[in-house]
Amino acid sequence: MTLVAAIDVPVLAWTIYMAMTTRAIGATGALAVEIVAGAYLSGFIAYWISRAIRKSQGINLDLVFKEIPPV
Repeated sequence: MTLVAAIDVPVLAWTIYMAMTTRAIGATGALAVEIVAGAYLSGFIAYWISRAIRKSQGINLDLVFKEIPPV
């Protein structure tokens, strides 16, 4: 697994670099970057709002990820 990760990390880094710098295949414009950032930000905000709502109802969403079973 470590060998696969050692090979995969440089490949993914190169892929991200190419996607960010090549206009034909990537998000090089300001609008594209804003759309992606907005998608991440809206997901983050939705999670924290739902977490606050569920916590006020007595449901602790932190317990969902407290114990992840071994694979």
